[in-house]
Amino acid sequence: MSEKLRAARLFAYAIALPPLAVAPLALKRPNEPAQVGIAVLLVIAAALWLVPAARARLARVWERSAALRAADAVLWNGLLVFLLAEALLAVAACFSSHPFLSAPHARAQWHVAEVRSRMKALNSDLEGMRPDAFNDDEWQVPKPAGLLRIAALGDSFAYGIVGHQRNFLTELERALGARLERPVEIANLGLPELDPIDYLYLLEQEGLGLEPDAVLVCLYSGNDFRRNRPPSWLDVRRYRTYEFPRRAVLALAERARRAAERHADAPEPALRRASVLGAGTYLVDDEPTLSTEAYQKIVTDYAEQLRIDAGADPEVIERIETTLGLLDRIAATAKPRPVAIAVLPSELQVNPALEVAARAELGLAPGTLDLDRPFRVVAQHFAGRGVLVIDLRPALASAHRDAPAYHPRDTHWNTRGNAAAAAALADAIEPWLRGVEFAEDR
Repeated sequence: MSEKLRAARLFAYAIALPPLAVAPLALKRPNEPAQVGIAVLLVIAAALWLVPAARARLARVWERSAALRAADAVLWNGLLVFLLAEALLAVAACFSSHPFLSAPHARAQWHVAEVRSRMKALNSDLEGMRPDAFNDDEWQVPKPAGLLRIAALGDSFAYGIVGHQRNFLTELERALGARLERPVEIANLGLPELDPIDYLYLLEQEGLGLEPDAVLVCLYSGNDFRRNRPPSWLDVRRYRTYEFPRRAVLALAERARRAAERHADAPEPALRRASVLGAGTYLVDDEPTLSTEAYQKIVTDYAEQLRIDAGADPEVIERIETTLGLLDRIAATAKPRPVAIAVLPSELQVNPALEVAARAELGLAPGTLDLDRPFRVVAQHFAGRGVLVIDLRPALASAHRDAPAYHPRDTHWNTRGNAAAAAALADAIEPWLRGVEFAEDR
């Protein structure tokens, strides 16, 4: 093997091996030590390539060390196998839409498919469960003449824990129909655990196919402000050869878990499911869903993001900008349909006792949490751009003063909270819809 070929291999190792070296650290993006290490490796490799004396020195060491030659053979062949596997999986993805083959950074396609699979398995014993896992009545396509259809995007808040009939989107559908004196249908595309990037994916893939007249985004203040950029090339999750087997293992583990549950004589869970599509509740008991410690951790995490001094934190700024960018893409995708964004508050934002507890946990003084920030940043971003932004915090805070509007230690609205949200949304959306010229009315 020539000196230049040996140096070229070392250069290839300097580029290809760092992702494996830092994989145990689960790096989401290069940190300073990793960057320094990579820079050192590349400088050494470049020197071995460009400096004849260095290449000659490498050749002598190479010839004398059987271990080095063996390691080179293993690494080089492993690198070739990796590149071939990446190329084959990329080619397969061009001919198949299977979620296992979706691009590693195409989180939405894989994530939505995973959530749907889990929800269908969870509710497989429920009568009337939709095969697509949405918590709504069936939608007729093409859209019937005269029907005003609104596509609603959201996470578990939109999906709901109180049953379809008591869900705030169902109540909003009835209220708007009565106020506008015409048929109104809200197509609830909400699923648990979704993020704004998933809302955009569902709108593109399914929402527009429903021929909606308008789009309603249910943005949850608690956890919808997240980073969604592709992983760094240092992160093994960027590569198909990692993501494909990982997804396959997760699917097999889920299948095994379901099989074990079918054969196990497990006790009845404390929180049982009733009919998702019927008039019953989804959580049939008033018992807390989470332990005090688990719920306190969630609330504390929310409070950390709402600290006044966090407004200048680069990570918080990045999260806000990422979410606003996705909302921009949703509005652009929906055009010419009008878009409304309902900003849903967390319990921390409407329950003074919970705010006091969160501040005590973080050692913060009164007035150090900016509870209005989620709504304010969205409203300011879309000011004068024709997007209706609705703040549901006042309505939920008012409802919560008289009786709890959230299920105990669950983060979601109970029946009372859903009713308050539906009434506030109807008050805001009715005049907005009256001022909108729909395609069929032109």
